[in-house]
Amino acid sequence: MFDGGTLDSEVIKQIRFADKELSAYEFHRVDELDDLLIERLARRVKAAATARERGQTVYLEHGRAISAV
Repeated sequence: MFDGGTLDSEVIKQIRFADKELSAYEFHRVDELDDLLIERLARRVKAAATARERGQTVYLEHGRAISAV
């Protein structure tokens, strides 16, 4: 998962799909994820949002932090 920054309305209007794999996109708040995604994916996206807020990079496996070896 990568942080694409904040998109303003002009940038959002320019979004185009390169192929037929996707047909739409939506924006949602982090607190809505549990109702929208499977549990493992919701954990991953929430962890990414938390890492972004803290200015950190995290490595996850199935949405759970991996301890250093």
